[in-house]
Amino acid sequence: PVLRMCGMYSVGMAYAGTGNNKAIRRLLHVAVSDVNDDVRRAAVISIGFLLFNAPEQCPNVVSLLSESYNSHVRYGAALALGISCAGSGMKEALNILEPMINDLLTTYDRGPCSHPPWSWSSRTTKCVPN
Repeated sequence: PVLRMCGMYSVGMAYAGTGNNKAIRRLLHVAVSDVNDDVRRAAVISIGFLLFNAPEQCPNVVSLLSESYNSHVRYGAALALGISCAGSGMKEALNILEPMINDLLTTYDRGPCSHPPWSWSSRTTKCVPN
């Protein structure tokens, strides 16, 4: 599992910021089909690295993953949103993260709680109106 997990992070770093469709499809396939939870989480997190230059696409890509029965996949979705939407102030990302904050599972309870501030960091009221 460690080798596959490192492979997912390698794909994420090799195509970081490119939004490469083939890499996204590969990561999504692993995110829903691998037997190891850590590999699935690494695949979803890597999607955030691929889409950090196009943060408006990330909420659409990870929205269904954020509703997964698997808490590791949901945690990865929260991190992917935090990575790709950092400083963007995107309400779509916050709308996806909000239900996860109240989730009672302890496997990722600190992750989603720390990511909404990433999305709003360095934003002024001039940039993000009420």
